[in-house]
Amino acid sequence: MRLTFLPAAVLLALTAACGSSSLSRSTAEKLIKPDYPAVAPVRVPRSASVEKGSAKFTELQAIHAGLQKDGSVAITAKEEGTKVTYAYALTAKASGAAKTTPSGFQLPAADVEFQRIASVETRGNQAKATYEVRLARPTGLFPVFQLLHPGAKIGQTKLRHAEFDKQDGKWGLLKTDEKLETKE
Repeated sequence: MRLTFLPAAVLLALTAACGSSSLSRSTAEKLIKPDYPAVAPVRVPRSASVEKGSAKFTELQAIHAGLQKDGSVAITAKEEGTKVTYAYALTAKASGAAKTTPSGFQLPAADVEFQRIASVETRGNQAKATYEVRLARPTGLFPVFQLLHPGAKIGQTKLRHAEFDKQDGKWGLLKTDEKLETKE
């Protein structure tokens, strides 16, 4: 009896010609990594109103101490009965990395670095990846960031998620759940 190797050879040639149908870890990394390092910001509104003596009032006092220590933000207060309205403005000392937003501005507190791809799951022309990022290189505003995000520490890692789509034989990054801006 004679064995035929032709079907196996054809299948091998087709597989090599079409490429892998699964998203590889290295491809996922190549698509995600250009977005890093990113900036972990302290977001500051243009104004905020609180009741005197409330928990939010106490929290704002701690945040104000950190902002004033750094010197990047000027804070003015206007009292109206039991309410205090604070207005915030950037000072000349604010770093060039400060960004104005529609509701206020944001200042860098630390960098967020890409670490590794933890897992990749492919289903047809769609894929999902879980990846790890790490807080690094804190600025003088990192203590304020810690007040706003209790438990944040330099060196701490977090898992993030990305979605991919395959079109015309190439994988592309659709979106991630990271809400940070790429560092310039």
